[in-house]
Amino acid sequence: MSHQQSSCTGTVAHRGAAAGAHRRAAMTLIETAVAAAMLAVFMITATRMMATLSAQRQASERHALALQTADNLLEELSSQSWHDLTPEAAADWATGAALKLERLPGAKLTAEVVDETEPVVAKRLSVSLAWKTPAGRPGAPIRLTAWVFPRAQAEPSAEIKPAPGESTVDAEPPAQSETSEP
Repeated sequence: MSHQQSSCTGTVAHRGAAAGAHRRAAMTLIETAVAAAMLAVFMITATRMMATLSAQRQASERHALALQTADNLLEELSSQSWHDLTPEAAADWATGAALKLERLPGAKLTAEVVDETEPVVAKRLSVSLAWKTPAGRPGAPIRLTAWVFPRAQAEPSAEIKPAPGESTVDAEPPAQSETSEP
């Protein structure tokens, strides 16, 4: 009987090993499916994040372009002579600059000159630029302001005198500035 018992025990052991291998193969399949699902979720999240980062980069580039355009226009306006700095001239400058804004959809560029008399005589220059995002919503508008003052008449006889103890040998003569009437 011992022979029968041992063959019987061997068969049971063989069946148990085969069932364990089958369970292990099924477990590996489940682990692979879970890993694939996790990878898919990660890929979807990464793709959405990359799309958001790309949109933010483009929005930042548009904002930088708008700021640079408004700054350039304000610089051009402020470099004009006092008499040439009029509301009509500002509108003409803005119209010319607006034609170069094809990268800002729906761009609206305005420039204005306002005469100020209090507390001092000056001209206030304002440049504003608004545009729409690719989604059609308004972008963050840019508004820059500067003041221009009339140039004072330079006194031709004004000289810079050295401080006591300073040598005047290496000193350059004072620079003559152009005069313009306010």
